[in-house]
Amino acid sequence: MSKSEKMVTLAQAVRSAFNRLRALGDSLHGDLEVTTAMRAVMETLSASGAMTVPQIAKLKGVTRQHIQLLTDALCEAGLAAVKENPAHRRSSLIAMTEKGKRPFAEMH
Repeated sequence: MSKSEKMVTLAQAVRSAFNRLRALGDSLHGDLEVTTAMRAVMETLSASGAMTVPQIAKLKGVTRQHIQLLTDALCEAGLAAVKENPAHRRSSLIAMTEKGKRPFAEMH
C-alpha cells in the first residue's frame, strides 16, 4: 500500500470515528437538548471563560460562521448569553449562563 493510499485509509477511519462519536454524543445528551457541537463550545467556555465568537472559532479550528450558529442556539436555549466586551465594541463576549452550567455538569 502506498503512502497516499495509507493516508486515504487513515482519513476515512478518522472521519468514521468522528461521525460515530458525534452520533453517540448526540444520543447521550439528547434529553438535555444539547448537540455534541454545542457541548464542544460549552467545554471551551467552561475552561476559558467568556470569549468572542472569533476567538472560539480560532481555538476550535472551524469557521466563525459555524461557531456563530452554535452560540446563537446556545443563547436561544438560555445556556449561554451575550455580554458586552470592554475590549471591542462590535465583537461581544459569549458566556455560559447558570442554566447552561447545570446540563454541562450533568454531561461530565
